[in-house]
Amino acid sequence: MKTLWTFRAVYGVKKYSSSLCKACFFIVFAFLAGLSALPPMPAGAATNVPYLDAAGEPQIAPAAADLTSTGYRVLAPGWYLASGALGCGYIEARGGDVHLILGDGADMSAESIVMSKGSSLTLYAQSTSESEGKLSVDPKGARGLFTIGGPGDLTINGGTVHAVSGSLSDMNISIGSHRESGAITINGGTVHAVVSPSRGGIGIGAIEGGGTVTINGGTVNATGGAFMRNGVGIGSYYKSGTITINGGTVNATGGGSMGHGVGIGNLEGGGGAIIINGGTVNAVGSFGIGALKRDGTITINDGMVTALGGGGDGISDGAVTINGGTVNATATSGGRNYRGGAGISGAITIKGGMVTATGGSDLRGGGAGIGGGQGSAGGVITISGGTVTATGGNSGFHYGNYGIMTAGGGGAGIGGGGGEGASGASGAITITGDARVTARGGDAAWGGGGAGIGSGGAVGSAGEATTIVIDPTAVVNATGGKGKDGNPEYRGADIGYGGTTTGGGAGGGGEGEGERRGRGGGGCSTGTVSGLCALAAAILIGLAGRKQNAGK
Repeated sequence: MKTLWTFRAVYGVKKYSSSLCKACFFIVFAFLAGLSALPPMPAGAATNVPYLDAAGEPQIAPAAADLTSTGYRVLAPGWYLASGALGCGYIEARGGDVHLILGDGADMSAESIVMSKGSSLTLYAQSTSESEGKLSVDPKGARGLFTIGGPGDLTINGGTVHAVSGSLSDMNISIGSHRESGAITINGGTVHAVVSPSRGGIGIGAIEGGGTVTINGGTVNATGGAFMRNGVGIGSYYKSGTITINGGTVNATGGGSMGHGVGIGNLEGGGGAIIINGGTVNAVGSFGIGALKRDGTITINDGMVTALGGGGDGISDGAVTINGGTVNATATSGGRNYRGGAGISGAITIKGGMVTATGGSDLRGGGAGIGGGQGSAGGVITISGGTVTATGGNSGFHYGNYGIMTAGGGGAGIGGGGGEGASGASGAITITGDARVTARGGDAAWGGGGAGIGSGGAVGSAGEATTIVIDPTAVVNATGGKGKDGNPEYRGADIGYGGTTTGGGAGGGGEGEGERRGRGGGGCSTGTVSGLCALAAAILIGLAGRKQNAGK
């Protein structure tokens, strides 16, 4: 008996022969199997959905599934569209590349968003107008240690993204991961990554996993930790990664008035690299930009960079290289490391740009503008180009309990930090090429003034100032800071030793007071340093009882 396959009115025919129907069956089966391999689509789906790509250029997604409010949701690889008011709980991007378009007027909220290992999440906007889509992620309590993150990658191309971390731990991350962190890339939009003011943590970055953070555009506000908590605006706690800023506006704040913190960099770990190629960057913390352990690298090639260290250094790391841009690095007193930090510290190379560095002021001694913090020696400092203005921090005095006086010396403009019993040494300083340098030592209310270029001032003895080389091609204006009571006897050298309460610095007191004390007279007096005077300073620094006025 001949077998017949019957397909009813759905297909518009009634009967087919056995062989033909079997072929149709397998075609339909294969088609359905293909559909099952595609990401599951909600009931609604939009077609020809506009969005802005990483460069801000209009594009069209052929189809995007409509997101709906849900408590737990796994997003398989594919395209999704958020529209209107949308409330979600836990969202996970799993299995590959997930693309989420924040439609104009969208107001999406979630408690946590996770990118699983091997997966990525890319966020898009449809416009840059006031109606651009918004995404707010808030764990609302102690649910996990990060708000948006995981071992997968995150890319933000547009929209307004607000991530708040506020668990009961002090190891929170608003955008990033606790251990294994994927790549975080921000190309546009407005991003707010904020740790709760009562907790510690990282705005954008990782606790232990390193990873990379790249900012190419948009506006990024990252705040980690506050008040007595430790925090990092953008960076890490332990294992360092790479932070690259190519453009946009970046505001990063780490730590509070009584806590350790880094605006951009590493709080505890080692290594890592910070590269700034452009954009406007504002970093505030105990240390503005850098690493507390000073074993990473910072390279600034361009951009407008402002770094403020509260009690620590403005910019500080193992190696700091400035090739261009406008850089303003300032240290102030305060914070857990209460002391006068340096404007810029570490092994420092300046080849170009406009650099302004100001050391922090403190009762125990001022930090150098470029060089060492309070009581610390300057590192290897090489300036071969650019326009550089460096000012040492001042020092006051204070009678505390039982009549004990606290006082120190002024920091050098370039060189060592001021101290109490002793100050920081100059370190190896070389100024060559077409560099234009203005350096002024910090003043001291009780101790000695800092050298313009050289060692810091002190109440006791000044640190060494033995390796200072200034090439005749450079234009250098160096002025020592004032000492106790403004007396020129305690003034720091223009180039040489910082002043002390036992005498002026080498060359300190261009009025002739330098020879009254043991370390007077080995450097140049005030004014623009010419090649001859600079050469004399380099040769004669450290020689007591002599005064050179060559080049005057």
